[in-house]
Amino acid sequence: MRYGTLVWLVGTLIAAALIGVSAPASTRAAEVPSTSPPFEQNGISHMPGAPTPQPPPTKQKLTLMPVFTWTAIKRVSRGTWTPIVDLPCYMAPPASFPGAEVVGYDDDVERCPLDDYVYQTALKFDLSPLKQHQQVAITHVYLKYGESVIAQRLGNGRAPGGAGFTSCGSAIGVPDNNDWTSGSYRGLIGNTDAPIDDNSSPGDWNVTTLVYRWFIYGGDTGLVIRGDNESFPENDAACVSFLNNFKLEIEFVGR
Repeated sequence: MRYGTLVWLVGTLIAAALIGVSAPASTRAAEVPSTSPPFEQNGISHMPGAPTPQPPPTKQKLTLMPVFTWTAIKRVSRGTWTPIVDLPCYMAPPASFPGAEVVGYDDDVERCPLDDYVYQTALKFDLSPLKQHQQVAITHVYLKYGESVIAQRLGNGRAPGGAGFTSCGSAIGVPDNNDWTSGSYRGLIGNTDAPIDDNSSPGDWNVTTLVYRWFIYGGDTGLVIRGDNESFPENDAACVSFLNNFKLEIEFVGR
């Protein structure tokens, strides 16, 4: 009886030992964490599954052309006056020229129709290409264009001395709204003075502050280039220019 019990006990111990030794390999492997070696990308070593590192922001330049341009015109007619002596009749400059817009003023108190003209050039830009970049910090923005003065007179009708007028678009404004982009707008465009930064001149305007506001807050209604005389005075002064090759040059830091 004692011998049978001893045999049973020994058999039980041997079976238990065999069960422990023959545990499935998958069970043992699960107890040991699996690791993959790190790899290198863009000079940075990181573990698999970690976010791919992004390149740092860099200095960049972007040039935008206007998506819409417009010459706004207003004419004031005072009838016809014929003096006793024969005086010249000033012909109004053309209201448009292929590939160009018009800016300035043309006053006339001589004989012929007494018509005064004021011209404004309006521009609309789309900032979508800039918004495609990430972590954008705008550093400088310049509005640039070419200019050709085609009419210039002093108030007495005589030509200015020296080299004459170098520009007839001496100010930049921001339109009150987008109505002027309808394509059928008539009259001058209501506007307020644009914030112009240092190192500005006609044809090379520093509009960094303005474009920064558009980029951050929206509300882009465009730009108006205007002359320094929109009051239709009764004299023979004139300064009219053709403007072309408009572009907005943007310098920024971003990705």
